[in-house]
This record gives sequence, structure tokens and C-alpha cells, in this order.
Amino acid sequence: MIALAVDGVPQVGVVSMPALGRRWWAAAGSGAWTATDAEPRRIQASSVSSLDDASVSFQSITQWAESGHLDQLLKLADRVWRDRAYGDIYAYMLLAEGRIDMVAEFGVKEYDVAAAVPIVREAGGRMTGFDGTETISDLSTLASNGVLHDAFLDLLHD
Repeated sequence: MIALAVDGVPQVGVVSMPALGRRWWAAAGSGAWTATDAEPRRIQASSVSSLDDASVSFQSITQWAESGHLDQLLKLADRVWRDRAYGDIYAYMLLAEGRIDMVAEFGVKEYDVAAAVPIVREAGGRMTGFDGTETISDLSTLASNGVLHDAFLDLLHD
């Protein structure tokens, strides 16, 4: 994972997973892309607009419990179509490709997620802190397809 931030805002991100033969990248204003051995292709977050149809990745039960948000995780899991813990940066790449609709993590550092920010945003998604602020420096992230972001925030803070 490599990111370039300007004034603290990630503008360029590259995520490479050699074991999968995959790479994703984005730069502000240039779209989000992925490639294997084939030609690069542009990626787009999903257009799912209902929580009932959403697929989410939640990191781990332990981290939600340790952060004091286990009740919110259970409420989220009860509300959405599918919940899984894909883990780490891969979940954000699934989100950018439109394969899932939300990722939330606690206990993350900026260097854990900075490369994902431009990729998710250029794919049409949104990425904030768990409290909804436009930052990745508060040790939590909530990333979504963009369409559902406010609905996720409302559900998790109700």
C-alpha cells in the first residue's frame, strides 16, 4: 500500500496484492482502476440504495466490542442482507469494485487506510471516520458505496 497525501488528504493510492495477482490504484480526478495480467479496467462502487440489500464487512467482532460498539454491530448485522469480515485493505478494494457496500474498522492508523481513500472515493464511494467526519486520523473508518453512507451513519449512531 502506497499513498500520497497533500495537506493531510490522500490524493493518490496504490494497493498491490501479489498473491492474488491484483493491483488497484487511483488519483484524485482520474478514476479508480484495477488490473491483473489483463488490460486495466475502471472500477465503480455499487449503486445499492437500501440497507436491506447491502453487504457489509465489519473487521472483527473483538475490535467492535473493544471499541464499545458491539451493540451497533449486532444491529447492523440484523438490518443488512449480508455481513462478513473480509479484513484489512482487501475489504476496501471489494467496496471500490462494487462487490460489497460498506466497510467499518476500529483501531486503524492512517497508514492502514490512506491508500484506500482515493481508490474508494474515485470509485464513487465515501470514506469518513466512524463519527462521519471527513478524516482518517481518528482511529476508525466507515467506507461505503456513497449512496448508503448517511443511512449507515444514522443506523450506527441511533
